Amino acid sequence: MAPLTRRAWLDHLTLLAELPYPSGTLMPTILETVRAGVRASMATFGWVEGEHLRPTRFWAERMDERAFAWFMREYENVFAEVPLRGMLDSDGEIIRQIMQTPGFEDSPLCTEVLSSQGLRWGCCAPLRRTDGRCMGFMYLYRSAQDGPFSDLEQTLVHQARDR
Repeated sequence: MAPLTRRAWLDHLTLLAELPYPSGTLMPTILETVRAGVRASMATFGWVEGEHLRPTRFWAERMDERAFAWFMREYENVFAEVPLRGMLDSDGEIIRQIMQTPGFEDSPLCTEVLSSQGLRWGCCAPLRRTDGRCMGFMYLYRSAQDGPFSDLEQTLVHQARDR
C-alpha cells in the first residue's frame, strides 16, 4: 500500500469499516491498512464473545506453524498471565506495559511466538461493537530494532480503531 497522509489513512479505514461485509472478511485488509499508518511488521486480531470475553476466532497476517501451534496449545495460560479483561479495561495499554517489563524477553510468549518470528514489541486496541460489547482485540507487532510503540503510536492505533 502506498503511503497515505494521516487524514487519507483514517478516511480509508472509515470506508473499510462501512463496507457491508463480516469482520472476518474485512480484517485482513483492515489490519494491512492499520499497519500502513503505524510502523508495524505484523498484525493479528482475536475475536471474543460475551461478558467473560471468551476467545472465539483468531487471525494473523503471518505466523509460522510452530508459533501458531504453541499459541493455540497455550492460549489459556497466555490469557491467564495477560487477561483479556485487563486489555479491555486498560484500552490495550497493558500490552505495552507488559512488553516493557524486565524479563519479558525470557517469557514463553516472547520466546515461542514473538522472537521466533523476529518480533519483540507490541501494542493492542480493543474493538467494541456499536452496542458497546467487546468484539475483539487488534494487536500490532514489530522487531526489537524498531523499539517499543510510543504513546503517539498507541494513540494512532486508537484513532484507527475508532473509525
